[in-house]
Order: sequence, then structure tokens, then C-alpha cells
Amino acid sequence: MKRGVRRFPFASKINYSGTLQATSEIEEIKWLNYADQDKISDVDKIIFDYLPTKELLD
Repeated sequence: MKRGVRRFPFASKINYSGTLQATSEIEEIKWLNYADQDKISDVDKIIFDYLPTKELLD
């Protein structure tokens, strides 16, 4: 990361109907839950710690 540049992780909740598919930019789509901490980045771990407090992740 460049010095002086801040990045903010973002998560959103939406209603979606349809079929999710991997594309040329997305290699794989996989549903994760809190037990999958060993598969996610450090930033995602912060988000995964927060989401259960709002009952948004099992």
C-alpha cells in the first residue's frame, strides 16, 4: 500500500435472485461462514468478526 493512501473494506447486503457465476475476472464463487477464517485475508477477518455482531454471518 502506498504511504498516505487509506483503503476501506466494504461489505453490503442485497437481495438477489438469479444464478451467480464465475467470470473472467472472478475465478471462483464460494460461500463462506465464520469457521472459514483460515481461507480469508486479514481484512476479511476484521469484517468476519464484525458481521456476527449484527447477526449477518453464521
